[in-house]
Amino acid sequence: DTVRLNSVDSKVLRLLDGQRDRAALRAALLEAAVRGEISVRRGEEAVVDPQVLGVAVGQLLDESLQRFARLGLLAA
Repeated sequence: DTVRLNSVDSKVLRLLDGQRDRAALRAALLEAAVRGEISVRRGEEAVVDPQVLGVAVGQLLDESLQRFARLGLLAA
């Protein structure tokens, strides 16, 4: 089966190299958001506040990891 990934899922998947823990994944995803590699939005608005962005990135990471697990893309 084909799995369609959004830009965040695609970035997270590339970061899952076995060398990063959750904190390092979150930090790398946050850097990607700051550089504009991924877009973090709440409704129609882009998230730019650093504190809000950090929380939003953590939530997006958790959602991606849960999606990957549900789809059988992660192994324990």
